[in-house]
Amino acid sequence: MKRLVVLGLAIAALAGFAGTCTITNTSLTSFNGHKTFGGVLTNNSGANLLQHDIRVAFFNSSNQLVETKVVTGCLRSLQNGSSNFFSAQTSADGSNVTAAIPALAFDSNLKAGTTVAGNLTISNQQASRSGTALHVTGTIKNLDTTTLTSPQACAVVYNSSNAVVVVGTATIGDLAQNASGSFAIDITVPDDTSAVSKVDVWVDGLEGGLPVTPRSATGLSVPTTPTPTATSTACAPTCTPTPTSTATATSTATPTPTP
Repeated sequence: MKRLVVLGLAIAALAGFAGTCTITNTSLTSFNGHKTFGGVLTNNSGANLLQHDIRVAFFNSSNQLVETKVVTGCLRSLQNGSSNFFSAQTSADGSNVTAAIPALAFDSNLKAGTTVAGNLTISNQQASRSGTALHVTGTIKNLDTTTLTSPQACAVVYNSSNAVVVVGTATIGDLAQNASGSFAIDITVPDDTSAVSKVDVWVDGLEGGLPVTPRSATGLSVPTTPTPTATSTACAPTCTPTPTSTATATSTATPTPTP
């Protein structure tokens, strides 16, 4: 009986926790042959989380469940008062998907705990887009005396309505004290300027197996690199220019004087 009571209290606590997690800045976008749902998960529960997943249920226009995806957020922690960022993609083209419902996943991966402070910085962050290819780069530096293991960078792509379209991550090698490492994240995005308005970059890592407090560089603009066309390709120095027609002598002949 005691075990049942404890189990009941645990379930009640989880239910209360679920009610204090909010998901905002969401979008459902069709690109790259799929529907992608993105959003921001914010924890205002009073509890600190480390490892966690987000469950996204996709529905059709008849309110029927099409499929459910469980994804890991960009960051390794979700402390009280903080946020994490995520995106989930349909398995098929998602042509029948019209809505999605996200939630924190109460599964075996859910772990409570507090991050360690860490001391890392992010610099040299840049983003560029050519068509559907978004390229984000930057540098992570560890200023702590403890080695930063598995440093990870996350790029959060927002549209012009400030909704999350898609996220992408990259992990680099361990960083000793004062060591730096460069990262590069390549993400497929919609070929639409309004759908790729800005990028926020977040970084974290592990110290002694525990996540450090994430750092960020937000509001990164996304210049678009024009896609070369046949008419804009310059001739290389070794190219032989194609001859163009010029006026012949007969077309400019001087009239013969009349005797």
